[in-house]
Amino acid sequence: NEAQNKRRIGLGFLGLGDACVMLGLRYDSDDARRFAADMARTLRDAAYAASVDLAKEKGAFPLFDAKKYLDSGFAKRLPEALRADIAAHGIRNSHLLAVAPTGTISLAFADNASNGIEPAFSWVYTRKKRMADNTTREYEVADHAWRLYRSMGRDMSALPPAFVTALEMSAADHMKMLQVVQPFIDTSISKTVNVPADYPYDDFKDLYLQAWKAGLKGLATYRPNAVLGAVLQATPTAAAPAAASAQTADDIDPLTRRIEGRPSGDLQAVTSKISYMTSEGQKTVYLSVSFAEVEGRVNGEAVRIERPIEFFMPAGQRDEGQQWIASNMRLLSLVARSGGSIAKSLQNMREVVW
Repeated sequence: NEAQNKRRIGLGFLGLGDACVMLGLRYDSDDARRFAADMARTLRDAAYAASVDLAKEKGAFPLFDAKKYLDSGFAKRLPEALRADIAAHGIRNSHLLAVAPTGTISLAFADNASNGIEPAFSWVYTRKKRMADNTTREYEVADHAWRLYRSMGRDMSALPPAFVTALEMSAADHMKMLQVVQPFIDTSISKTVNVPADYPYDDFKDLYLQAWKAGLKGLATYRPNAVLGAVLQATPTAAAPAAASAQTADDIDPLTRRIEGRPSGDLQAVTSKISYMTSEGQKTVYLSVSFAEVEGRVNGEAVRIERPIEFFMPAGQRDEGQQWIASNMRLLSLVARSGGSIAKSLQNMREVVW
């Protein structure tokens, strides 16, 4: 009954932190907060206008009372044109906006863009995932904006000032972002304030008191815990490797050596089953990667390695989707045999907006 009588929904956003980075705005700056407030205001006005349009077509939500609704604190902040439309036609949904954590959603569907309203936790970090057998497995993942910047060939040892992570700003700066966005969100915002393990108790109390005085609906703090562990852990930057021994003039890198065409005969291969979700439910494809022995010379010594040279996915070519799969498999095979970087090729593919 609650859902039918109020028709609440929760439109929100993700990627605010990465958007600030791409715009050259430090997340903890006044400029970034102005951008976030403008974005949230635009989202609010568009969502409410659309809900009024739905009310014109299908009617307002069953419990709608124009006077009570327009006298509420949030509705009083709406533009006058929207308030007039609501008074005349009603509104389809009692509440429209919410900013969810979107942690897994960002990782699975947004190429690991920063989640929700948050800044990036770390540019490269380790994510701990609980498996079906109750064990945990760790994965190293990298932030979308950071990887995009790297793919442009930029100097990763001297990042611009806009590259600031959740661990590099104060608790007050985290809360200030929440303060400027909350007035435009009619339900709540998931926001985590990252604090150090030795954060004083009095500072905890003061932080929550400030949030209450600011009229915030909710605020969470995250402090690393050595006993329970952490879902996310920043991955320390690896030390620069020792200088490689000087290459000799006749060295031939077997990883980048060009291979003219596919070797004849059977090749050693591995096949993996890949499951993915579509609007029609879960589907499965099989990816086969074939290897060939490639000889070379490194530091004057002869070496032989097994190198991937062919990618194949039996998808057919009946429709456009299958044709894209077939063409991408051929492209990856050409890259592999030419001695190019498969990792960079895959990264460039991921940057395509489908």
